[in-house]
Amino acid sequence: MAQATVNQTRIQIRTSKTLKDQATEVFADMGIDLTAAINMFLSQAVKEGGMPFKPMALTPSKKPCARQKTAASSMRETRMRRKG
Repeated sequence: MAQATVNQTRIQIRTSKTLKDQATEVFADMGIDLTAAINMFLSQAVKEGGMPFKPMALTPSKKPCARQKTAASSMRETRMRRKG
């Protein structure tokens, strides 16, 4: 048995088939499978000592945050430069 498999364990989760299929497709486009993606998530969570992303509400606020305002302003400036 290869050393890489000696210390492995199995994790079982429940999720919707639709979500699993969509995630599988996204990761396939990146050249990795779902198992690799989940292992990457877990490794990053350990490295950062928490969630490797900022959890947000399912329905974001209608009020744009500063980052969204900056992005929108930057897009407008880029369009103006292309026209001008």
